[in-house]
Amino acid sequence: MKKRHKWITGMKLILCQRQTMAKGGERTAGGREQLTKGRIAIKNIRDQFHIVLNDIGHIKEEVVRKTNLKCTSFENMLLLTLIWIVHYPPYSLLTALFGVSEFCISKIIHTMIPHLVEYFVQYITHCATGDIHSIMSTKIKYILDGTIHPLSKPQTRQHLWYNGHYKIHGIMSQILIDFNGYIIAVETGIPGHLHDATQARNCQTIKKIVGKDFALTDCAYSNLNFCVGGFKGKQLTSKSRKTFDKVSRHEQVLIENVNSFLKKPRTTSKDCKFK
Repeated sequence: MKKRHKWITGMKLILCQRQTMAKGGERTAGGREQLTKGRIAIKNIRDQFHIVLNDIGHIKEEVVRKTNLKCTSFENMLLLTLIWIVHYPPYSLLTALFGVSEFCISKIIHTMIPHLVEYFVQYITHCATGDIHSIMSTKIKYILDGTIHPLSKPQTRQHLWYNGHYKIHGIMSQILIDFNGYIIAVETGIPGHLHDATQARNCQTIKKIVGKDFALTDCAYSNLNFCVGGFKGKQLTSKSRKTFDKVSRHEQVLIENVNSFLKKPRTTSKDCKFK
């Protein structure tokens, strides 16, 4: 997961390399420093891309055979799919960037996705990546939270996907991280109408990972025996509870950052060029 996190961060930079280089081109000491950092970042991104390319090189023949496309290289197929995963641009923009039809783009993405899932899933460790724990207790080693991914209003069985808290239709995900900020497990595809506590209670993988330890959560999970939940506003009736709430909220910023990254809208500049 560590390599994946670095690589995704790098992909956001490579799509904005023109803007980075432009900002670094100012005739100032700070500008020269920014230019140097931009060049180093771009080099690191290219190196990481080639690491992924070499690691999955064994699937090249199978992908080329399944897609049966001679209009682009395997390297471009990989880059195209990764850009789509990270930034989710429209097919029309990918057509302009890579010079292939939307039909070919669809075929490439649907062929590459299963292989990339198999490759990247190995970096989700299903265990804590270090000995860091909550300052409140050594037994609190994880942080758990749920997030929603909005959907268009379904034509049938709308009630299953409607979330009363967010007032939208969507798919829910439960994300478990450690105190290093790395994703340990993800459970997704959960109907939006289910309460956070119900979702977590049904996630056997997360319960197995937490084991005899505990996960720090917000007040929605308070009734689960493997979670240390916060208090609602009306329950903050003592100084000790207020102190706990302050520390708990501060530590949960880690998972809020992960959620924000996963849900942040991606944009791709139309004038980006890829070599």
